[in-house]
Amino acid sequence: MTTERNELPDTLRMVSPSDAAKILNVAPITLAKWRCTKTGPQIPYTKYGRYVRYSIRDLVQFLESNKVTG
Repeated sequence: MTTERNELPDTLRMVSPSDAAKILNVAPITLAKWRCTKTGPQIPYTKYGRYVRYSIRDLVQFLESNKVTG
């Protein structure tokens, strides 16, 4: 896999809570409630000071693990 020097592969990229909410098709406030109250799905996140970021890889794993088939 070839990437530019400053570009990470999608699986290593981090996104904001609003972008993560779009990916998961939930409201950003829902993610905030899940984080703050430790209720609902516990999707891993990283905190940089006051900034919260979600890994694309973790979001994809969450979606795959909750897939219902047939």
